[in-house]
Amino acid sequence: MQKLSLIAGLGAVAAGLALIGCSQGGGAAPLVAGEAVLKASEWKFAPGAFRVEAGKPIKLVLQNDGKTDHDVKLTGIVAGGKEVQVAARPGEKASIEFTPAQAGVYEMTCTLPGHRESGMVGKVEVVAGS
Repeated sequence: MQKLSLIAGLGAVAAGLALIGCSQGGGAAPLVAGEAVLKASEWKFAPGAFRVEAGKPIKLVLQNDGKTDHDVKLTGIVAGGKEVQVAARPGEKASIEFTPAQAGVYEMTCTLPGHRESGMVGKVEVVAGS
């Protein structure tokens, strides 16, 4: 009987921890103002998502913490007549400045062969400015 009680107690603890984890991870992506630092490594971006305001300038810094080259392209967000994209070699940082014009959800990807397929994807949400 004690064994059954212990198993039930552990199950309740596990369920509680799962609920806590879900509530913490279920929130909106962080709203970034001024400068967004995106860390790239094999095979992910951190953070995997962030929000910016339309009409406000942003400096996107790609910090390559990986062992291979990485880049990030923000599909559909245009600056200077082309989509926002920046690349950095291992251990280096590179940046690009842009002002997102239109609210929406945009995909960010590493465009190097095989990187997207390995999980280097995320999203940028552009929200209406205040």
